[in-house]
Amino acid sequence: AEFQAAPEMVIASSSPCACGLYGVLGYKCVCSDESRAKRRMRLRGGFFDRFAIRITLPFPGKDAAPLDGTRETSAVVRERVAKARTREFERSLGAPQGFGDDAKRIPLDRFSLVVRDHARAVAQTIADLDGSELVRATHLAEAIALVGSTERAIAS
Repeated sequence: AEFQAAPEMVIASSSPCACGLYGVLGYKCVCSDESRAKRRMRLRGGFFDRFAIRITLPFPGKDAAPLDGTRETSAVVRERVAKARTREFERSLGAPQGFGDDAKRIPLDRFSLVVRDHARAVAQTIADLDGSELVRATHLAEAIALVGSTERAIAS
């Protein structure tokens, strides 16, 4: 398929089953194992592979706490994202972003090439959002956790 736009970010959501209750504490899924397996197979492949990060979010449940006002506002997040995009753009023009000495000590060779490449790219984005000139070990560790969980999700 050919698309008219070139989106920079695509966010999607999916339930593990048709009823949406599989794995939700306090609820019983009515879907068969076979229907869940078919659903998982439909998501794999070309579509699923295009997402660099996949995160499983828990179902909030009936007793979920309301937002308490300590979270960042949309305006604050928008400003942080705008600064990160500027840093990413400058990097695309040749301004390098290096890896700090602490990040260089993380042994990436035990991961597949796909995980390594995705982890480096995601770590740069995390560092940009953090306002850091260098990718630090904490950025790389967070990226590995995100990308690694993605690889496990694909394998399951």
